[in-house]
Amino acid sequence: MKIHPKYIPALLMLCWTAMAQAQQSFLIAQVDRGIVAQTSVRPGWLPVRLVFGYQSESYTARLQVNSEEFNRYTQQMAHRQRPNNLIARLRLAQNGTKNIAPLVVALKRAAPNQSAETLATFALAFVQSLPYKLDALTTPFDEAWRAPLQTLVDREIDCEDSAILYSSLLSGLGLNNALVIVPGHMLAAVEGPFTGAFLHHEGKKYYLAETTGLGWPIGKPADEYKGSTALILPVSAIGQSSATPSTQPLDGASPVEPSSSGGLLLLLLFLSASLLFAWYWMNNHSVRQRDGYDDEDDFYKD
Repeated sequence: MKIHPKYIPALLMLCWTAMAQAQQSFLIAQVDRGIVAQTSVRPGWLPVRLVFGYQSESYTARLQVNSEEFNRYTQQMAHRQRPNNLIARLRLAQNGTKNIAPLVVALKRAAPNQSAETLATFALAFVQSLPYKLDALTTPFDEAWRAPLQTLVDREIDCEDSAILYSSLLSGLGLNNALVIVPGHMLAAVEGPFTGAFLHHEGKKYYLAETTGLGWPIGKPADEYKGSTALILPVSAIGQSSATPSTQPLDGASPVEPSSSGGLLLLLLFLSASLLFAWYWMNNHSVRQRDGYDDEDDFYKD
């Protein structure tokens, strides 16, 4: 049985809605336009409230996490404080998607429209609103990678935590994405109708997304990481590894259109070549005329 491509987004949404309902015993999520107070918190649940901005509008994400389930989950994660291989790094994003399914549904419902560009930028604005702090200040470890659900509860995160959270949200929203690791930093990347800086991987373009700090648009990474070697870890829209990891220079992140300075240089080179050709032709033609014949006379001469 074949499924027409136009029905795939609707089917994915149904799957995520069903998953979100199944996770109601673990996480409750609601996203509203405007600044809304946290009310009606269930006994034994952890309240989480985050206010973020998108296109000059304020939004409030109100979450409730079952404390008993969360404590059990945190104890399990305590044995994996710092993933030391690529598979473990990917699993944090992959497994995190199903754990935050109610938040995925709430963000999608609250977004101004359902285009891929809007969903990705809306989710990025939510993630960027989380305050940044080094792991050494918030955990007993110098480096402790959190799962997405832990990131939402702790709300004091570094670049790895925010990139993994964003990757999980993108997968839930049906967008292929990747984790991108450069020396001393991690960011995310998303495939879709975007512009700006991107990385090539197996015939696809992954547009870079800085998840720490407010206001970074998709396609604009920080200048300080240009020239670094980037490790790209692709994740499919269903939360599974879709391709093998690869490395490439971050200089490979190229704008979609050439710069105006490059076009001006080509124009100057063309004009210079035209003037040189004109000077050569005129000078050679005048010499031949002084010798008593020109090119046409010489061609017909026996």
